Amino acid sequence: MMNVKEIRKRLKEWGNFWYLRRLGPGFAATSATHKLCEQMKTGVQGEVNQAQFNRMSDNLFVPAHIEQVDAAIEKLSVKCRLAMINKYVNRNKDNGYFEREAELHLMKLL
Repeated sequence: MMNVKEIRKRLKEWGNFWYLRRLGPGFAATSATHKLCEQMKTGVQGEVNQAQFNRMSDNLFVPAHIEQVDAAIEKLSVKCRLAMINKYVNRNKDNGYFEREAELHLMKLL
């Protein structure tokens, strides 16, 4: 079983990973210019759907230790999960009951 200091270190790594990933929207597999050129060459107007406007990265590599923390956080209650996201990903400085409760549960899960 880990102690609180080790848990907080792993949560900081987890939070930094997801904080940096949420800053940018990523890149689409096909650029908007390429899609427009395709439509002009074929003369067929493509149907506007959600897939054309998906700007999320197609391939996101998540290290194993981050996935392990993700899996443990998924097992927490909703309020504890939100407390972890607010503190470590959104970087809010609220030290509340659910934050401490989540850290105690994560000590058992990790």
